Amino acid sequence: ESILTHYRSDNSLSARIKRVLLHRKGMETELENLNFELVASELNMTTHTLRRRLKDEGNSYQEIKDSIRRDQAMMMLQKTDMSIQDISTNLGFSESAAFNRAFKKWTGITPGNIRS
Repeated sequence: ESILTHYRSDNSLSARIKRVLLHRKGMETELENLNFELVASELNMTTHTLRRRLKDEGNSYQEIKDSIRRDQAMMMLQKTDMSIQDISTNLGFSESAAFNRAFKKWTGITPGNIRS
């Protein structure tokens, strides 16, 4: 909810995409299953236009999805007692090792270090 509120005042295309993804994620849809074509359709754009406008903003669809996953992972690690395995599953990772690698790429530290 706080992530959604944070981007509500920002009207950039990246923020609009985040709102679409977070709204869909709130309806129990895995973030990975939200394809680019669906988002473009929801924003009444062609995929080509959406990709071009994102590039103009210096962003990509994958970077937006990764930032949502990173923010959600940070929140779950800091505010819940969920296991790292459960968090990785909740975020749509097939295994916790893949989540650990992605998290370290996003933040420079491991999920376990956040908990320590």
